[in-house]
Amino acid sequence: MRSNVYIMILCVLMSVPALAQEPQGGAMTPEEEARAMEAFTLMKEGFGAFEARDYGQAIVKWRESFEAYPTAIVQLNMARAYMGLEDFEAARQAIEVARGQTDVTLHVPLTRLELIELNELELEITKREKEARARLETKALEDKKKACMAKATRFGPLGKAGVGVGAAGLASLGGTIVFATRARRELSA
Repeated sequence: MRSNVYIMILCVLMSVPALAQEPQGGAMTPEEEARAMEAFTLMKEGFGAFEARDYGQAIVKWRESFEAYPTAIVQLNMARAYMGLEDFEAARQAIEVARGQTDVTLHVPLTRLELIELNELELEITKREKEARARLETKALEDKKKACMAKATRFGPLGKAGVGVGAAGLASLGGTIVFATRARRELSA
């Protein structure tokens, strides 16, 4: 996980010149430049929250950054934060946006290094999704086992049959006592 933080720092540093690049249509207007700088500031704040493992706050900052100036690196960072929250569906959606597979127009696409990182992230999401599913299935089996054990101990080791056998034994003991008292009376008389 620590190496991922260093890769993210590298990506943030690489995105600074990318944010300052001119869009394909020509030079940036002062308004676009101001939005890009605001987006960069928000992206740094999101990165600080991510390092503090406050993934929810990181997502909020990166979402604001993306609204100000849509870049693929912000979506890549959001995918990482969603993974930290184990929201794998949202992480996959962020990856789709980062890849440019949605209607959103990205001002700065991913670099080759970021594309490689994106592919690795997608594999990691799949792996962690399977692990989370396995944990849930294991927990469900353990809960079911505990419920069965609680039900079995409620009726004793023989279950419901033990109750019937106990009642029959009690009746037989009562009958034996009655017959023994009658026999004693007949012998004494």
